[in-house]
Parts: sequence; C-alpha cells; structure tokens
Amino acid sequence: MGEVIAMKLNKEQLGKMIHNVLSYDYDEEDRLHFQRFTEYQRQIYEKESNDYLLRAKTSAGVTFDFMTDSEYIVLDLDMYVGSESWSNFDLYVDGIYTDQKKFTNTCRRLVSFSLPEGRHRITIYFPWSIEIVLNAVYLSDGASISEVSKRAKAIIVGDSITQGYITEYTSLTYANQVARETDIELVNQGVGGYYFGSDSIDEALTFYNPNFIIIAYGTNDYSRYDTREEFNSHVLSYIEKLTSLFPNTKMLAILPIFRNDENHQSREKYRDYTLDDAKQVLLDIYAKYDNIFVLKETGIPHIPEVFAEDYLHPNELGFTFMAKAIVDAICCVFDIATVSYLSFS
Repeated sequence: MGEVIAMKLNKEQLGKMIHNVLSYDYDEEDRLHFQRFTEYQRQIYEKESNDYLLRAKTSAGVTFDFMTDSEYIVLDLDMYVGSESWSNFDLYVDGIYTDQKKFTNTCRRLVSFSLPEGRHRITIYFPWSIEIVLNAVYLSDGASISEVSKRAKAIIVGDSITQGYITEYTSLTYANQVARETDIELVNQGVGGYYFGSDSIDEALTFYNPNFIIIAYGTNDYSRYDTREEFNSHVLSYIEKLTSLFPNTKMLAILPIFRNDENHQSREKYRDYTLDDAKQVLLDIYAKYDNIFVLKETGIPHIPEVFAEDYLHPNELGFTFMAKAIVDAICCVFDIATVSYLSFS
C-alpha cells in the first residue's frame, strides 16, 4: 500500500458489502469464501463431474454493493481456475459503469479501484469465470461504510448462459443486468453445461426464502436426451420437486433461447424431436402449475451479431436484449419496478 494509510475491513464491515450469495464463510486462515450453492448441491455437482463443481465454485453474480466515501478500494484475493482462467472485475459508481480490471491468468493479486470524491454507491461485480477467495479488503482510513437494502430476494437456476458465458464484462451477464435494473438480491445458480437435474435441488434452499425463482434450463436437456419422452420425464421430475419445496413461491420460467450452433443443427438432423418440440414440452409442463409464469421469447434477434462465435451464447448485446425482456416480465409478474440510480449521486 506504500505510504497510504489504509483501513482493513473487519468481518462486520465486510458483511455490509456482500450480496447475491446464499452464504459466505471464513476458513481457518480467515479467508472469505462466497457460496452460491449449499454443501449438498456442491457434492452433487462433484459426483457428476469435477467440471460442474469448478463452475459451481465460481463467483458468478457475486457483488460488493455498499455506500462509502472512501477514496479507493483494494481487494487482496486469490484466484482459482473455474470455467476459465481469465477474469474481469467491473466497477459501477451510483449505477454507472466506471472501470474494469482484466486478468489473463489466476494467482494472488491486489485488485484496486480509485473512487470519486464524496459519498457514493459502489458496486463491484466479481467474475463469472473463476473462483475468488478474499484475503482482505481495504478502504481509505476512516472511510464510512453502510449497507444497501434490496427490494426482494430471488434465485435463478440455469446453465452456462445464466452463469455468464462468454462475456468479457461480468456486469453485463443477463443475470447481473436483471439484478441491477430491479435492485434485487439475486443468487445466480447457473452452472455451465447443467440441466434439469432434480438431484441438484436441496431442501435446505427453503431457508433462503426467496420472493421468487427464475428457471432458465432447457437447451442442454435438449442436447442431452434422445427422445421427447426422456426430455419430458426429467423436466417434470425437476419441476415437481422444486414446486413441492416452494408451493407458494412465484416462478418465472424462461424458454430456451434461439440457437444456431452446429450441435443444434446435427441434432435436428438425427434426433426425433426439434428444439421447438422441446419448448412445447416445457410449455405443457409449466401450464400445470399456477405459480409458474412463462417468458416465451427473450427478444434476442436471430442474427450472428448478438451471439458469440458459437452462435449459442449471447454476447453483451444479446444479454442486454435478454435482460430487458426478463426485467419487463419481473415488473409485470412480481410487481417490481425498475430502479433509477441517479438519486444516489
């Protein structure tokens, strides 16, 4: 830190900053770990594939969000390979994108941001791509810290698109955009490659008591199951378990988005049902539950310019189209309005 006098935050102060996690804990060395999943869920992912576990341990959706008059913030952290080895941290001041730090590999680092003079709402988006363990956080000496209250709590379940693949601006994943525009606490339970796996639902999730749940599975199930009947069986098993745990919780189900990747094209050629057939299966299942509302179309244009090179994962522009449709649905179904951050300036 040189000659600068810094204030190392204690656990109580850090607790005022942490958002979009199921829980967090400290290890024997007092390093801070963020948890998007329960221990049971992590065991399920590890049992299926170590890759699933690595993706589940990434910090997708995790944010620091708080009010302060500090001149800077410094994060002393360890990085671990998750879905990728590269990462980025995005800084917002009063809801406005301000700065980014990019890294091409994992190691121990000091990640620092200069902050503007005066009291501001500071939001730092952690990487969707790697696991972060915090050793310490520093603000300028004597800086104030106060909590930011959220309008509601929600959980979003999904695959790589929900986790945030492949954006280089972690704040622009669709889940982070939705959380920012509605100012809700949103736990991102996206795991790259995952599907409607009923074993991944933990009864302990009821402790979080979400105001609503967003469901964004389907495209990997379509690639996974050979027949429409198999697809239907696995989806139904998942939804029955989820709704039995949360019978009175409203849910927004997002149908799989448009895809034009080679995997999709080869499947249409050799399998006995199409992606549109899979969407209809989902619609038929969701229609059985009074607490499930469906977003049939996210509004992503069917053009290469809004997708990554794989023509499957949206890029930042595609995520923005997707987020807008989901925010509109949330405002309609759950009666939550969008937020203006201008009042924080």
